[in-house]
Amino acid sequence: MTLRQIGSYLPALALSIAIPLGVAYGVPVPAGFLLLLCAVIGAGIVGGRIPATLAGLTASAVLAYAHHVGFGPAAASGLSTTAFAMLIYTATGHIIGTLRDQRDETHERLRRTTEELEERLREESAALEASARILNVSEVQLDQAARIAKLGYFVVDARAGICTVCSKRHAEIFGLTAEDFIARTNSGIAGELPMVHPDDRAKLRAQYERLLEGSEIDIEYRFPRADGTEGNIREFVVPYFDEAGQVVRGIGSSIDMTEARRTEERLLHSQKMDAVGKLTGGVAHDFNNLLAVILGNLELIESEIHDHPALRKELDAAKSAVRQGADLIHNMLSFAQQARLEPRRLDLGAMALEVEKWAVRVLPAQVSLEVETEVGLWEVMADASASQSALLNLIVNARDAMPEGGEVLVETANVTVLEPHDLDGQGVLAPGRYVRLSVSDSGVGMAPERLKEIFEPFFTTKRPGQGSGLGLSMVQGFMSQTGGVVHVQSALDKGTRFSLYFPAAELQRPVAGKPQSRAALTPSSGIRILMVEDEAAVRELLTKMLTRAGYHPVPAASGDEAVKLWQTAGPFDLLLTDIMMPGRLQGPELAELLRKSDPGLRVLFLSGQSLDFRQAQRIRDAGVPDGDRLMKPVSRETLIRGIETALQAPADARPPL
Repeated sequence: MTLRQIGSYLPALALSIAIPLGVAYGVPVPAGFLLLLCAVIGAGIVGGRIPATLAGLTASAVLAYAHHVGFGPAAASGLSTTAFAMLIYTATGHIIGTLRDQRDETHERLRRTTEELEERLREESAALEASARILNVSEVQLDQAARIAKLGYFVVDARAGICTVCSKRHAEIFGLTAEDFIARTNSGIAGELPMVHPDDRAKLRAQYERLLEGSEIDIEYRFPRADGTEGNIREFVVPYFDEAGQVVRGIGSSIDMTEARRTEERLLHSQKMDAVGKLTGGVAHDFNNLLAVILGNLELIESEIHDHPALRKELDAAKSAVRQGADLIHNMLSFAQQARLEPRRLDLGAMALEVEKWAVRVLPAQVSLEVETEVGLWEVMADASASQSALLNLIVNARDAMPEGGEVLVETANVTVLEPHDLDGQGVLAPGRYVRLSVSDSGVGMAPERLKEIFEPFFTTKRPGQGSGLGLSMVQGFMSQTGGVVHVQSALDKGTRFSLYFPAAELQRPVAGKPQSRAALTPSSGIRILMVEDEAAVRELLTKMLTRAGYHPVPAASGDEAVKLWQTAGPFDLLLTDIMMPGRLQGPELAELLRKSDPGLRVLFLSGQSLDFRQAQRIRDAGVPDGDRLMKPVSRETLIRGIETALQAPADARPPL
């Protein structure tokens, strides 16, 4: 037995001993048998069945002894009554002890069951926590994967068309937080759809009708961004069915298509301008050849007339018309990005201040012009004349945008770009140093959809007769050739700002001069010129002009013919050649071939159109500076000056092959 059981039995044992001793010594225990019954009951309550049964048996023995000796209640009772009392004592102890044991066993089973349940609960809790951690990791990985793929996800109540779940990335596409996006779309698919472009709302509603029918939908639509710009988003949504087979929600993914569409627009624009450029270049080549023949013959006629002032006046008018035609061709080449430019180091601030002096002449009294230049402005590599024309063009446009008057502000500033920067879909600034030339006005401004059209050739908002629509196209063409970007910002009734970003020029470094070992040639030395021109009329004209200037031209109609003349009629001091000709040898290839046999040969190119990058690189590979090139139609004076410049340049100063 346990100490608890022994302890519960001791009161009954003590009374069983004390009662007979008290009788023997004349000190009876008051209510001894009642106390003994209580001790039996206590043994059962405290100790359980075994000590209670022992206590009952011990008490029964005391009753039997009392009956035998003759004291206490047992002395006055018969044997049967004493036996019944003994049974009560024993049964009471056994029953109460058994109940105590059953209670203990029940408590023990309950304790063990509780412990088992608690252990199972701990295990299940641990499993749930592990599952939660795994789920959380999976959600994080899914979110990271979605962000890497730039995918958003969302859940839509299919019947109401209300977004109920929205990922952070999906909301970011619209320029909102997830909470704001859900709040703005709570009107449902049948509502106003504020997050969808008005022209695309009917298309979106039709697609969601298909979703309700159980079809997957794949849709792209436009939307207004929080910053006021327009974006494109593509959504793929699959239906989710309930047990009855009804569509209850749509689960979708989304991707921002804005930059992709802008890239497509830029590519289409580039392809269109490339096609326009090729068409314009071909027309310019033929037209410039015609103008060259006309201008050259007019100058030849003029050189023969000395005493006919009236006729000279008519010739001057004809020559002026030819030059205007040449300017028109140059303008066409400008917006086609094929104009001939002569880049040099240029201070845009000084240029803007110079333009200000004579730009005020084209501005009415109610329009003011202010120029602000940054101190320490970097230099750029740009054509000075084209830069002035671009700035004046923007100033005139600003003037026309303010019929009631206003202010035109011209600003220059240094800009450092550390990472690629998108200019509202109009271009991308690569990392580097730039000089920004901006022209702002306080005029009527333009709607966002107009900004996509302003650089289109012949696009204009002016009345007929007030503009050709080529001005901004020429500005953009010039900036593309310069390696810069045009950025336009405008709002209705708030004005417009044009920003031209020019790449900054490299810092100048001193270059050691080379010794000149060969003397420059002069026209008086009997210069022999190998002249290559495929157009017969132009070839004949150039022959006459050079002969009258004292040179000895030897004409050739192609590169192959020029090689034969080089071998049979050489040597020559200068190669004067067209750039684009029929046959195997073009101008740059011919120059490169001939300079291999005579490195000191001077070369001067004639061209009826501008060159693309590949052609310009071929000229540089031939060892000919970009400056040794003349554009048709060329006047007699310009031609002679170009020849003299080429002849006077030291041969050793030419770039090596």
